[in-house]
Amino acid sequence: MYLLIIFFISLLGTVFMIGRKMVLLKRGHAEVGEPLFELPPVHKVRNILLEKTRALGYALLVIIIRIYVRALNLILYIYGHAKNAVRKFLEKNGGINGALGEKEVSKFLKKISEYKQKIRNIKHRIKEEERIE
Repeated sequence: MYLLIIFFISLLGTVFMIGRKMVLLKRGHAEVGEPLFELPPVHKVRNILLEKTRALGYALLVIIIRIYVRALNLILYIYGHAKNAVRKFLEKNGGINGALGEKEVSKFLKKISEYKQKIRNIKHRIKEEERIE
């Protein structure tokens, strides 16, 4: 679909240029073979294009980095405010489990953690007595 649109636009442009040239020839304002403008040599055009492309690339790089930094600062700003709002809300309403109250740790988990702590203490004493590490 896009190719057809591009084709017809270029066809209309070509018809317009040829029609304009024909009108100028009929009125006697232009001669056949007379160029309306001159192009500079190819090497000059190439050098100019390279300079402009480098300058444009540098400008785009600066713009992209500025947008990145500003977007990152905005996101961090919004994140900070949201974090503070959530923290204040939780403090005001008694935490995550505000309505339910604090849950107690199960007795089984308490026994397991005490057992692990005792084992660590025993290992530490053995290492001290044997002078290991």
